[in-house]
This record gives sequence, C-alpha cells and structure tokens, in this order.
Amino acid sequence: MIAYLGLRVSLGKRPWLPARLLNRRLPPRFFPRFLTAARHLLRWIEYFLRPRFLWLMRWGLVRRSLGGMICVAGLLLLLPLPIPFSNFLPAITVVLLAAALLENDGGVALAGSGAFLLTLAFFAAIFWGGKEVVDWLEGRFGGILDPDYETGPWP
Repeated sequence: MIAYLGLRVSLGKRPWLPARLLNRRLPPRFFPRFLTAARHLLRWIEYFLRPRFLWLMRWGLVRRSLGGMICVAGLLLLLPLPIPFSNFLPAITVVLLAAALLENDGGVALAGSGAFLLTLAFFAAIFWGGKEVVDWLEGRFGGILDPDYETGPWP
C-alpha cells in the first residue's frame, strides 16, 4: 500500500485507498495502545515539523519526486531480506517524506531525500556484496552439484 500511495503522489494524483480498506474496523483498544506506544516519537516529530521552504514544497516536480521516493522505499520494504534492520532505512525514509508532504516542510523533505539516498546506498551495498559472495561460492564450490563432477579417483 505504501508503494501504491507513493506511485499515486508521483503521478500527481491524490492518495486514494479502496473503500474496503477505509471502512475496515479496528479493535477499540488498538488506537489507545498505538498512541501510547508512539507518543514520544509523535511528540518529537511534531516538535520539528513546521512549514519551511514553502517555495520548494509548492513546486509540483518536488512533490512528485517525493512520491516517487516513497514508492521506491515502499518496494524496498517488500524485499524478504534476512538482514537485521534492513527495513529500518526505508521505513524512516517513508516517515520523513510523508511527514514533509503532509506538513509542507521542505527541511524534512531534504532530510527524507538524504535518508532515501542512504537507503539506496545501503541496498546497493547489500546487492553488490551478495553478488560477490555468490561469485566466491561458485568459484570455490563451482562444480560440486554438476553430475559430471569428479570428486576423487573412484568411479
């Protein structure tokens, strides 16, 4: 859903969700527990958010770019990587960029863009490092699964 909403923003459309999701009822105890758990984070975010760099946030290309970054970060959240904290950077990126769009805060938009670049660098390092490990394993044990591979002097 995050990637879908980011795609809509990047296309210059209003965020939209199907009525089935919007009309879904949550348990009555969900919001008090959620807000209690997120109280410190929400206070911190509200302290820093304010309309800044309005000239930047009024530019349509910037808003569309932020939506595109949210879309890519949402897609990166979908990757089933067994690496600890691999969802942290894309999640922080989404939170910062969404907050910037909601509050017209160009400063937070710049911070979210920096987090997005850091996220891309992190995943590029993971994929490059993963390719290097696979190449090393293939070079080290390359023919072991080949049926014609001979392991010794016996037939």
